Amino acid sequence: MFKKFLAVALACVMTVAMVGCGDDKENTSKSTPTPTTGSEATPTPVPTEKPARTDLPADAASFVNFEDGAFGFAKMAYSYAACNLASTISVKDFAGSKALVVASPKSDNIFSGTQPFVAIDVAALLGDKLADVAKFQYDIGIDFRGAAFQAVSGSVVVVNGGESKTSWSVYDENANPKTYTIDAKDLGEGAYIYFTSNADNPIAATDCDLAIDNLVFYDKDGNVITPDTSKELAVAGLTDSFWLNLTWENGQKAPENEEILFSGVKTAGGWWPDAANSWSFISEDHAKGAGYAAFLDPAKFGPGSVITIYYSNPAENVVEDGNRYQAFPYLRAQAADWDAEKEEWVGRSGGADIWSGDSFLNGSDLRNSNYTIVQYTFEQIRDAYNKQFGFEGDTEWMEHCTFMGVADRGWKQDIYKVTVGKMPQ
Repeated sequence: MFKKFLAVALACVMTVAMVGCGDDKENTSKSTPTPTTGSEATPTPVPTEKPARTDLPADAASFVNFEDGAFGFAKMAYSYAACNLASTISVKDFAGSKALVVASPKSDNIFSGTQPFVAIDVAALLGDKLADVAKFQYDIGIDFRGAAFQAVSGSVVVVNGGESKTSWSVYDENANPKTYTIDAKDLGEGAYIYFTSNADNPIAATDCDLAIDNLVFYDKDGNVITPDTSKELAVAGLTDSFWLNLTWENGQKAPENEEILFSGVKTAGGWWPDAANSWSFISEDHAKGAGYAAFLDPAKFGPGSVITIYYSNPAENVVEDGNRYQAFPYLRAQAADWDAEKEEWVGRSGGADIWSGDSFLNGSDLRNSNYTIVQYTFEQIRDAYNKQFGFEGDTEWMEHCTFMGVADRGWKQDIYKVTVGKMPQ
C-alpha cells in the first residue's frame, strides 16, 4: 500500500516539474518587451483650433452671424464729419466665419476723415419685437491685413432719441475679435446703433478693417430675440435727409447715379472760393498743381447733370456775434486761355457767379428752405459761362474753366459734401 502511495506521489511531482519546464521554455521563446517610461510615451496632441463658442445661441438663425451674406440693414454713416469717405462695407471671412467688414483705408482726399462709421438699423431687424430688447451682444475685431497687430479702441452708440455710448477695445491679438454685452432698453421707433473707432488709434493712420459679428439680442428674461436679416434699411434716421435735415423742395430732386466730388466739414467762409473747396475741368494735372480739391471729369458732367452742394449746418444755426446769417451760397467760376507762346494759362477778367438769388436764374430757386441743399444744373452753369465769356455750345466753357468753387455772401456754413449726378426727369 505504501509503495502504491509513493508511486502516485512521485508521478505528481514529475508532472509538476514538467509543467514548470514547459512554462520556462515558452517564456524564453518570446522576445522581451522594451520597458516604457512616462517621459518616453507619445504625447497627446494639443488642439490647435479654438474651442467651440458656448456663449452663442444653439440656433444659428436666431442671431445675426452674416453667414447668409445679408447686410441690407447696415449702412455707412458718411454724415458723421469724421467718417472716412473711402470706407466700404461688405461681408467677408474674418476669424473663421463671416463678418460685416468695414474697410477704412488711407485716403488722399483732403476732405476725408479717418474713421469708419457703420450703422445697424435694429428697428428693421427686429420689427415689433424692438421694444422687448433689454441688451445685446456683439463681437468686434480688427484686421490689419497681414500687418503687425496694434491695439484699437472705439465706441458703440445706441441712438434712441438720445445717444448712449459704450467703449470697446481690442488690445490683445489673441483676443481678436472680442465679445461685449451692453444694455439697450426701451428701444423705440427709429432706433439704431453704430460702431466706430477712435480717431487717435492706429486705425486712423493704418490700412485696416473693422469687423462686426454675432449680434445677439436678448429680452429681460434672457431669451433670444430672433431678427429678420432679410430686412433692408428702413429707418429714415439713416439717410441724408435725417442727418442733415434735408428737404427736397423748390424744384430740387435727389440726383441719380450720384458720386461724391469731395466731402468733409470745410467752412465756405468769405467771398472767394479757394483750393479747399474748388475744382477744375481743364485737367487733373492742372487741378492738382493748383492744389484744388478735385478734377471734375467732363465725361461725367454733361447735359442733364446736376451739381449738388450739401451743408451740414442749416442756415438758422449759423450765428456769429449774436447775428444770424442769411445764406446765399453760390458758385464762383473763372475762365482762362492757354497762351501757347508762354505755355501757361492766362486768366480772363471777371468771373461767372451763379446763385439762387441771381436774376440769371429767372427766379428759379434751387435751394431748400433751411439752406442745406443747393443745386446747379449743367445747363445753368453752361449758360452762365457762355453769357459771361462769349463761349458757345456745351463744352467750350469746360475747356477754359480754370476753377469753379463754392462761395458765399458773407456767411459761414460748413460743406458736408459736393456731388455730381443726373437730374431725374
